[in-house]
Amino acid sequence: QKPAVRLTDLSNPFQRYRSMKGVSQSALALALGSAQPTLSLYESGRRRPEVAVAQRFLALCREKRVRCSMEEIYG
Repeated sequence: QKPAVRLTDLSNPFQRYRSMKGVSQSALALALGSAQPTLSLYESGRRRPEVAVAQRFLALCREKRVRCSMEEIYG
């Protein structure tokens, strides 16, 4: 069973990915080698990911067939 996901901003690539794939912040953070509170900061726009994290996220998106670009991550 997929976890419940509450989202408000699907223009945010991290939230959009989680919505499309039905994963929690914790699960996505783990996949990116990050912590859940850090991912929360990315989603709220209070912090931008390091380039290495963004690259891991883009690779995950490609693997899972979710469209995303660096421009979307860094705005």
